Amino acid sequence: MRQMTIVPDGWPRILAECRPGYFVYEDDLFLMSEYGGESYCSSGERCCLQKQVQVQPVIVKWIEVDSEQS
Repeated sequence: MRQMTIVPDGWPRILAECRPGYFVYEDDLFLMSEYGGESYCSSGERCCLQKQVQVQPVIVKWIEVDSEQS
């Protein structure tokens, strides 16, 4: 059985330096758009984070887990 996990991608950085993709801020998952640098929170709303806040870029990884542990 496969399980989706979210893992850090490099070191934390300020939002203004974040590349397009997923990042975490205060235990919430966000998406940085490749169009104009806008970001969106997990509810789909556009977020208004300050460009100087520290965020953690993340990526999705699939791992194999024993189906008996699930």
